[in-house]
Amino acid sequence: MSYSFTNRTSHLKLNREAYDWLKGQVSRFADIYLTEEESIYLTKTCPYFTSEYLSYLRNFRFYPDKQIKLDFRAEGGDTHGDLNLEIRGKWIDTILYEVPLLSLISEAYFKFSDTDWTYDGQEEKAYEKGISLTENGCNFSEFGTRRRRDLHAQELVIKGLNAANTKAKAGKYPGAMLGTSNVYLAKKFQIPPIGTVAHEWFMGVAAITNDYINANENAMRYWMGTYGKGVCKTYLFAVDMI
Repeated sequence: MSYSFTNRTSHLKLNREAYDWLKGQVSRFADIYLTEEESIYLTKTCPYFTSEYLSYLRNFRFYPDKQIKLDFRAEGGDTHGDLNLEIRGKWIDTILYEVPLLSLISEAYFKFSDTDWTYDGQEEKAYEKGISLTENGCNFSEFGTRRRRDLHAQELVIKGLNAANTKAKAGKYPGAMLGTSNVYLAKKFQIPPIGTVAHEWFMGVAAITNDYINANENAMRYWMGTYGKGVCKTYLFAVDMI
């Protein structure tokens, strides 16, 4: 299979410096692996993950030199241009590229193309937002990884939201922060890792079964058959603040 990156805000472009940095980061995917400490964390925190799945994760490796085609195209003497990104390989070997690649593309843009911003006030604004949400009875999760300015910015947001959630618990506010979809930061800040059923699951089932009419129902049946009802919850609100 193959899939490619589409810039849905085509007027926002990377420059050559951003592309060169991104290319270097992509090459480092080959060094990523699940550590023993992380495996233990997942075993304790996510009991719905089977031992077979965790074994798969421990042995999983990216091969960006074989799986990723990346180049940059600028017209004339323009320093900004279009990013061409294509991923090829088996679905099981390549689908995990999506989130880290999108977060790196976003970071490259804010690191080199749009630099008119600072970290000032990020944590405080997140705290105020968290207080407002919890006071008004909203249950929410942080889902900002793919669109973050960088890791530090996301950490500041989670720190602010987490502090607001602590105050909400003490004040018995009707709402709460339920967690973050970033498992690394969930582990770091000792908050629940939480997410949704990703759209690529339904797309993958549709393609594999070649049954697009019943794909949604089939995908949910497979999901329930694997994880059970306890993992399938619906949350009212997801905050994507970055």
